[in-house]
Amino acid sequence: FSSIDLGRHLKNGQIVLSQPDVLFKNLYSYTEPNFPFVNHHWLSGVIFWLLYLIGGFNILSVFNICLGILTILIAFKLAARKSGFALAGILALPVILLLSERVDIRPEMFSNLFMVLVFYLLDDFRSAKSAKNLYWLLPIFFLWVNTHLYFFIGLFLIGLAVLEQIIIQNKNFFKI
Repeated sequence: FSSIDLGRHLKNGQIVLSQPDVLFKNLYSYTEPNFPFVNHHWLSGVIFWLLYLIGGFNILSVFNICLGILTILIAFKLAARKSGFALAGILALPVILLLSERVDIRPEMFSNLFMVLVFYLLDDFRSAKSAKNLYWLLPIFFLWVNTHLYFFIGLFLIGLAVLEQIIIQNKNFFKI
């Protein structure tokens, strides 16, 4: 494996399950062990550790591959809905190439998936004008906030969607 951080994520998961108070300790600092610290990706360590206990590095690799494939499939479905199957297929290649740059078992794979899910749910809202699927944002963000730091990208996407709705609702105001 080329993932330099995987050992740390596995150890974090093991420690969190045995000592939950470690979430707020600066565990890896020799000089500042009492310095306040929030482990923003503790849940990914727990997930990785539990999967490792079940099947070792093989199941971690399969899980990582499944997260990547699911991310690509959701993005492809969204693109196909907007542009048709052929164009979505052509545009999928750069996405696959971008995602293939970071194939290590890392918490950012969760962010890739959650980013696409949030975008998909917001697009559903735009298309159907129904907020019923937006309730899925709550569990997604609960998981995202605790698995990887990039959850702010999801908040940014929601902010853009809200701004879009404000502009649409006040389109006469914005006419020049």
